[in-house]
Amino acid sequence: MRNDNMLTQTEKETQSPGWLDQFLPELERDPDYVAEYLALHIAEEATELMEQKGISRSQLASLMGVSKAYVTRILNAPPNLTLRSIAALALALETRPHASILPTCSASERPTEAAAEESPANLR
Repeated sequence: MRNDNMLTQTEKETQSPGWLDQFLPELERDPDYVAEYLALHIAEEATELMEQKGISRSQLASLMGVSKAYVTRILNAPPNLTLRSIAALALALETRPHASILPTCSASERPTEAAAEESPANLR
């Protein structure tokens, strides 16, 4: 019979921070890491919107006035996106982009996405 105080290795790993977590504070200050995170976040949002609206990559390319290969590159391996390409993507998906620069805070103090979007610091 299993003692409830004994955890399997998998349970221990899921309950304790991963070894990579020790590098997160340093990475959050690395412009390349932050840029990649933002690009991936935009690609994920665009993909979700495309699914919701039933828009294919070919259709999105046509709406943006670019090639399907360019759309595929943005969505699969986001390059260093320009503000213009983000704006074109958002407008083609009938959404509006927004950008903000928020004060840094500890993980426990981080606002939720909804609270961050309500921040007066956001550009709208």
